[in-house]
Amino acid sequence: MKTFDWKTAILDVLAIDEGANQALLKHIHPKVWRAELPEGSGKKTIASTFAHIHNVRLMWLKVTGKRTGLPVPLDRHRCTKRQAALALTRSAEAVSRHIRSALEASGRPHFRVPPERRRLPVLPRLPRRPSPRPDLFTLAPAPPSSPRGRRQRRLAVEQD
Repeated sequence: MKTFDWKTAILDVLAIDEGANQALLKHIHPKVWRAELPEGSGKKTIASTFAHIHNVRLMWLKVTGKRTGLPVPLDRHRCTKRQAALALTRSAEAVSRHIRSALEASGRPHFRVPPERRRLPVLPRLPRRPSPRPDLFTLAPAPPSSPRGRRQRRLAVEQD
């Protein structure tokens, strides 16, 4: 009976994830890469989504202690499909190397996050913007005991 090797499984999952990213990139039509989004949708373009994936990998590597030999961050407004594919490959390789070295050093994936990086600044909560088309986003009244129902009651009281 073959035993499960979770160390290899972690690295295999990373490789599968990167293969899926590359397959998606390969099949995205160039016109869709920077397609204009509806005004006020708040959504990212496909290009900015892939740039975000790469840049988050770099942030994770920096937070867990790897500072040198990192790929260059992508500009989400100007990157091409070719640049994104190359950058994603490089960041995936860097993450795999980093995880592999941690597994070999300690036998388990443990990354020490420095204390100054553990506390995130608390940002003030901004008021929600009214919907540009309220008729499209109306919600049915929620049950009074649910969190949304309590919020709706509180807002109704505040408006009176």
